[in-house]
Amino acid sequence: MLRSRVIIRYFRYSLEINSISDLNDYLLEYFSTNITDSEKFKRTLSVLTITEKGLSIAEIFQLTGLNITEWNHLVAIFKTYMMKYKGLWKINNEPFKKTITTKYLQDNQYCLKLHAEVADVLQKTPNSIRKLEEQTYHLFMSKSYFKLKESIANIENFLLLFNPNNKYDLCRYWQVLETKGFDPATEYNKSFEGFELHYRPDAEDTFTIILQISRFLKEFSDFETEYTPEFRHPPIK
Repeated sequence: MLRSRVIIRYFRYSLEINSISDLNDYLLEYFSTNITDSEKFKRTLSVLTITEKGLSIAEIFQLTGLNITEWNHLVAIFKTYMMKYKGLWKINNEPFKKTITTKYLQDNQYCLKLHAEVADVLQKTPNSIRKLEEQTYHLFMSKSYFKLKESIANIENFLLLFNPNNKYDLCRYWQVLETKGFDPATEYNKSFEGFELHYRPDAEDTFTIILQISRFLKEFSDFETEYTPEFRHPPIK
């Protein structure tokens, strides 16, 4: 914050910069063509803004077409606004995110397409809880509801997501999916039948899976809406 105030004072004599927002606008305008071409610049800052958990450099390069030299220049200029944790990058400075959102992310179709492309790139990333959290978030934000349903109805993915940190998001996703005609009890019933046929889990694993699904459906009942069926669901086999 102090560094930004000093920069503002420096530029006041020659530019119309009177706030952090003005400074952020100026930085985006000036560097949009001085690091790489303007579209790559816009796309890079946009994906770093919309990411939930952060993206790896490899994922960023696939999404934006940046090369390592361009990336290093961008980091040198904007590192103050970024956060890096366990190799994952994102913009975490709220005033800067607000400026990027205002300048680059006002077109709804552009945002939907960008979220969908992030989800597609993550499909090529090795499986992990971070990948699953990030990918389901972008499927939700891109309104790719069938793909989202396929992901969270998968038994292995469900077992990873149904935890104290993620179960609210899981309920939130299913709440929207219900409005699109997808019933969680029906979907998990079908998914478990396929899982059982493919993996042949023993009695203990079967009990654990059914227990977790039952616990989720019990908790999800707190989110009942007009789209929740009135009839009692059949038991999960």
